[in-house]
Amino acid sequence: MQFHIDSAFLTDIARSWFWNEKMPYKKSEELLMCCLNTDKLSLEEKKAICKDVIEGRKKFVGIDECQIVNDGKNVRTIDEELKNHTRYNAIAAIKTDIACNPFKYLDPFSVNCSYSELAEKIKSGEIENTISDIEDYLLNYHEVKEDDVLNCGMWLWQRPEFITDICDASKIPEGNSPLVAYKDGFWRYIYVALKKKGTHEPSVLRRQNRYLVFIGEKPKTLFNSEFGLISPKGEWFDCGFAEHNSTAAKIIHSTKDHFGLTKEQAFRYYGSDRCLDFLFDRGWAALRNPEFGRAYVDIGDTHTLTKYQVDTLMDYIVFFKRFDIDIMKYTKE
Repeated sequence: MQFHIDSAFLTDIARSWFWNEKMPYKKSEELLMCCLNTDKLSLEEKKAICKDVIEGRKKFVGIDECQIVNDGKNVRTIDEELKNHTRYNAIAAIKTDIACNPFKYLDPFSVNCSYSELAEKIKSGEIENTISDIEDYLLNYHEVKEDDVLNCGMWLWQRPEFITDICDASKIPEGNSPLVAYKDGFWRYIYVALKKKGTHEPSVLRRQNRYLVFIGEKPKTLFNSEFGLISPKGEWFDCGFAEHNSTAAKIIHSTKDHFGLTKEQAFRYYGSDRCLDFLFDRGWAALRNPEFGRAYVDIGDTHTLTKYQVDTLMDYIVFFKRFDIDIMKYTKE
């Protein structure tokens, strides 16, 4: 059995491996070293020739016997391409990691369910740690809001390039990681990256707020009831079911000076059905909970939520996990 080695063919293969197939530079270099089987050149000289060949400055020609000749038709420097190789390989590694362990890349601050409950279901084997099973659980068992650009926490699955540009996959904490992993690691990088984008998408704003509350950089409002009233300054006032109007009457009476009311004028609101409307006319908002347990915001027709009210509602949403509330439609464009 006989065969001949075409040096020009090996030159083309080595270049294709590096430039087209994104294989490690060392692989192309090792292939070309086969053509430099001589003691007349030092290892450094051989490496320099291989680099010139891969960059297109020189090429190998000859059958069985290799000759080095000038090329120069398509010269490209490898230094910048090596950086691209590093990023390309990192992206490929993260793609593989996402496919093998998608829960690791599920954003705990933008899921539309209890993240800890989902973690337990996966740990127990009730839900498989696969993209299809987790997606099925999130999309079929929980309401998906139209403004959810973060896709119920699954948005990172389609963004391996974004992940690569932030940090490598080894820095992504697993479920139930220590708090420090969220304060100083990957999820902090995610928070900063989203903040730099300056997006005002409701789901992103909710996500960012949940993150700050979780790591303790934003205080959590203490709520004793799911029902309540919110002042334009964001102050929360608890009330019971169907007690919004009576609570409004107490607020009016206790802060009559703020509203410019005399004691007699304030007293008239006790037993009146207009107490809540009085507050609505002055920019207050109410958290109501109608049938089927779906909470919603009630506010005067001529008012929108203030920034302080939005912040309080964000805390409310996180505290009670009421992600069915659409507060952005009550805010200014």
